[in-house]
Amino acid sequence: MTSTNIKKLVGWDIDTYLSLDDTDGCLVCLTPRDRYVLGQATRQMRWATRWDTTSGASTPDLDAVSDRMDYLMSDDACIDLCQAIIDCIDDPDSGVGERISQLASSVSYDDSRALAQSYNNTSLGDGSNPTCDLDILFGQSLQLVEYLDESNRQLLEVLEVITNSGEWVSEVIGDVTGADEISIDAILAWIAFVQQSIADNYEAQITTQYIEARACDIFCIAQDNDCKIDPATLYQIWQDRLNSQVTIGSVIGEALTYIFTGTWTGSEIADVMFFAQLAFRSMVGEWLGNIAYTDIDLRLRVYGNDPNEDWVVLCDDCPQDLFYNFAVSNQNWSVLTGVIDGQTYFFGLYDEDNGYFVSDDNANNWTISIGRNPPAELDISEIIVDYYMDGNGGAGSRTITIWINDQAQRFDANLVDGRNQITIPINDTALATGEIQVTIRAGFSSVPGEARLYSLRVIYT
Repeated sequence: MTSTNIKKLVGWDIDTYLSLDDTDGCLVCLTPRDRYVLGQATRQMRWATRWDTTSGASTPDLDAVSDRMDYLMSDDACIDLCQAIIDCIDDPDSGVGERISQLASSVSYDDSRALAQSYNNTSLGDGSNPTCDLDILFGQSLQLVEYLDESNRQLLEVLEVITNSGEWVSEVIGDVTGADEISIDAILAWIAFVQQSIADNYEAQITTQYIEARACDIFCIAQDNDCKIDPATLYQIWQDRLNSQVTIGSVIGEALTYIFTGTWTGSEIADVMFFAQLAFRSMVGEWLGNIAYTDIDLRLRVYGNDPNEDWVVLCDDCPQDLFYNFAVSNQNWSVLTGVIDGQTYFFGLYDEDNGYFVSDDNANNWTISIGRNPPAELDISEIIVDYYMDGNGGAGSRTITIWINDQAQRFDANLVDGRNQITIPINDTALATGEIQVTIRAGFSSVPGEARLYSLRVIYT
């Protein structure tokens, strides 16, 4: 730098300038005041006397350099970042929208699985009640139901002012989650149904008794899970209340179609809103801007600081039951074996990827048979089986048998193909304790079918 530029204090080195990259840009946010200060300083760039070199390099086009800096300091260069991101996603040539859809699809599942499935068996508020304090658990349960109710009301307020939801829902759901056209149509139909049939009747059904009863439901079930509350438990409560076969592993279109094609009265109007909210959280992974259950996870940690002993008065004695959800794991149930023509076969296998027991491709590929020894000190009153079967047209080939201590209770009547749930009462007190085996058969050896077992709920007296 020349002595002239040193005296003037403001100067530019040509060699340094030319050595810098001029292709990779970076984003800098400037206020109008920032732009004014820098603009005043860069006015002197037009003066060739402020540029120097030790290598003899030519002075750059100072008019072009100065014009560019003037532009960058002007209002014309300001970028609306939100709009720029939207434009980039919408631009088919950028490939960004397609890539977002691919990423969403890569973490989703096929027709039988849900986008947010990875959240569904996470312990919410984990660590907030390590000693399984029942006062803490009920405080969490009650405030959780109140929060879910508040979220339902917020959605109803949003839907009340929506007049043209079609284009918005199609773009957001389609671009961000990769939802298929059927799911989008179902969401639109559900919105219309809620606006017409639910919104005006919801508040009347949310009574203090309803809130307390649902809190007791959560409170009782969580006790069998070391006082942990997870999405699968929450979903199961309202799934059972609506007698729905749409499980937490389904897709959103199935859940919403079940709602808007049904006829609901009384407290069922409240139930369908809770069911829909949990379906969105578990199957789409979003609810009112919250990702899956992250907001509930945080709130349960806070609610853990507010114990409530009212469960002693409000909640009846909790029924004893064990729920084995094979979507999580095999739950320590084992596949039984048999010997056919001198060869040992496994009667089914556990499909970890899909989360169920399924009949295997062997000489008995129409049969699942699994066993476990639950607590023997309790008497079993009934077992609820969530299953699928395809008898492949074979008449009389669809059976479920519950074995306790090697004695069978068999149920053949009214079993049909498809996914169903059946409650099997254990009537014989002699069978009420001991090892349980469950066998599902769909097909004959000559006409093999397929059987699946999704979950078991064992109810004790």
